[in-house]
Amino acid sequence: MRDSRQWPAPWLFGLLILPLGMYVGFIWAALPLLLSQAGLTIGQIARINAIPQIPSILLFLWTPVVDVNLRRRTWLVLGLWQRNIHADDQEPQAQR
Repeated sequence: MRDSRQWPAPWLFGLLILPLGMYVGFIWAALPLLLSQAGLTIGQIARINAIPQIPSILLFLWTPVVDVNLRRRTWLVLGLWQRNIHADDQEPQAQR
């Protein structure tokens, strides 16, 4: 029995992974170089460089949430809820 589904072209996977490669290349190569040229110590560079890597370190916590088969509407509501929480944090507090 033959599978009748049409699979995407292999070059499409390369195109989709390109932003990740740019991100990793910047975080692991360009950012430390730029920070060292700015005169920061190795310890400071390590602390600054660790911050953008936190999402990939904590990916194992996020993966089960994504694997849950939620409807598109539920994902949109969750995204808007999360965005509104962070938008409230960014608003300047009124002076009393």
